[in-house]
This record gives sequence, C-alpha cells and structure tokens, in this order.
Amino acid sequence: MVFKSIGRWLASAAGLLAVVAPKGLCPICVAASGGMLTSLGLGFLAVEQNVRWILIGTLSIGLAGMLFSARGHRRYWPVALGALGAGLVLSGRFLRVDGLLYGGMVPLMAATVGDLWARRHPWAPLVQLRLKRRGV
Repeated sequence: MVFKSIGRWLASAAGLLAVVAPKGLCPICVAASGGMLTSLGLGFLAVEQNVRWILIGTLSIGLAGMLFSARGHRRYWPVALGALGAGLVLSGRFLRVDGLLYGGMVPLMAATVGDLWARRHPWAPLVQLRLKRRGV
C-alpha cells in the first residue's frame, strides 16, 4: 500500500518536473532561469554540469514513478512511452539538437497522461473465458 502512494506521487511530480526541466535549458529561458535561481540562492544549479545531472535525475525519478504506478494498474505501455521520450530528451540535450529535445517532450507528456488515465480506469480483460466444471 505504501508503494502505491509513493508511485502516485513520484509519477505525478517527477513527470511534470521532467517535462518542465528542459524548458529552463533553452537559450531564451536561460537568463530568466538564472535570475530566478540566483534570487532563490540556488545559482549553482544553473551551471551546465549541474543541469545535466538534474535533468538525468528528474527523468529517472519520473520513470521510476511510472514503473511503480504501472505495477499497480498493470499497464506498462506508459513506462515504455516515457522511456522513449526520456531517451529522446537526453539525446537532444547531449547532441544539442532542439528537434529531439522538444520532440521527446511529446511522448513524455503522452506517457504522463496515459499513466493518469490507466490509474483512473481499472484494468479489465478484453475476453473473459468461463470454464464449466464437470460434476465429479
């Protein structure tokens, strides 16, 4: 029961962080992010080496949350979609290809929405077989 509540929190919070984190890394937003972080006393987070690890950490936490959530609702396609999106975001970030970076956010958002949908709709088999027992 505890793992279910941890999975819900991790999947929701980290999924949003993983999508929002690369937004602060775009060239237009760097000045705004740097100013905001410095005013909060967190200016060291705006350093390139630190941002790389923060992005990896938030994506890992988001995928772990989706995995915990998937164990509860038994649908693993949001985890696979989230892993694809995380791979695209990391590839775009490290290769400095904006199309991959922002394109990877689409599967991440779809995985987050799909995970929320899967939690709200209980799993039901498409086909139910009933076997009749013969009297012995």
